[in-house]
Amino acid sequence: MSTRHLYPLGKLYHDYGRAGLGLALAIPALSLEPGPYFGVMLAAVIALCLVSLARTWNIQRTVVMLDTDQLVIKAMDTKIIEWKDLSGVNLAFFSLKGDKTDGWMQLTLEAGEKKVKIDSRIEDFIAIVRQTARVIGENKLAINGLTRANLHALGIYIY
Repeated sequence: MSTRHLYPLGKLYHDYGRAGLGLALAIPALSLEPGPYFGVMLAAVIALCLVSLARTWNIQRTVVMLDTDQLVIKAMDTKIIEWKDLSGVNLAFFSLKGDKTDGWMQLTLEAGEKKVKIDSRIEDFIAIVRQTARVIGENKLAINGLTRANLHALGIYIY
């Protein structure tokens, strides 16, 4: 059985908002005819905001398809991770607060030279992590202690 996972627009509003706010503040500042140093700084801010906007748009277009044999990620290009070829897994938690009550997770999968990252804003992230954990157990892949602890935080145990 194959499942399809998308990044909901509602989970990307903050990313779009930050990039838009940066552009809304930096572009009008160019009309003030800044000096060369400030002008270069504004140009750098605008470039960073445009890159962030493009990256968020690419994430919004990303489709992850999951089945028992492979994981397919379609974005600007298509990447396929065959579960039988999985060679590395990392599940990281990025905290927004010091007490670790808020944040997001990022799942990194490696198969030879291929490397993909999926963050927890995607629909049904837990299903992707569960399938990955199943493969880790079946293939007896070694994982680091942080990945194991983050799996446990999600209620997933590998024996």
